Amino acid sequence: MDKMVETTETLQIIKVFWFMAISGTIAYLIKLVIGFIGGEFSIDDIELDNEDFQYFSFQTLFMLVMSIGWMGIFTIEYLTWDLLRGISISVAFGIFVACIEVYIFYKLRSLHEIHVGNTQNAIGKIGKVYLTIPENGTGEVQVSFEGSLKNMKAISENGENIKSFTDVKVIGVKDNTLIVSKVQ
Repeated sequence: MDKMVETTETLQIIKVFWFMAISGTIAYLIKLVIGFIGGEFSIDDIELDNEDFQYFSFQTLFMLVMSIGWMGIFTIEYLTWDLLRGISISVAFGIFVACIEVYIFYKLRSLHEIHVGNTQNAIGKIGKVYLTIPENGTGEVQVSFEGSLKNMKAISENGENIKSFTDVKVIGVKDNTLIVSKVQ
């Protein structure tokens, strides 16, 4: 009788793992595709300590659920481990995989921050308008600093229209947007 109860419990847990694996995989793939095509969820990220980096997102949650599900199926159905051991290993594996994903995104974001964090070094440099800066609007300039040519958002000093290919001088930076004036 105890063996039958244990088998029933195992079957119920396996159903839960299959549900987690399939729903987590589908949700993760949908979120991945939306990310690739440029879409975004408005409530996607839950911010913890640092405003600049969101540690926990729906994508991480989907990865966690998916990993727990697939590892649970693997440990209980294929390795035939007992429930406690299978559940423990699958939860630990899911947390491990989610932590790896958070770490990878943290490192990728830090690569971007290196580029954006040094815009003050562009002040005083001469560049060219790449995309016309409209009157009281934002355009794009190409400016060389820190050993490379960068395309950066820019506004004109006095709100004037500056056409493409016009030489400009960077006179300031505001919110990672260059403030430029025409070279006389």
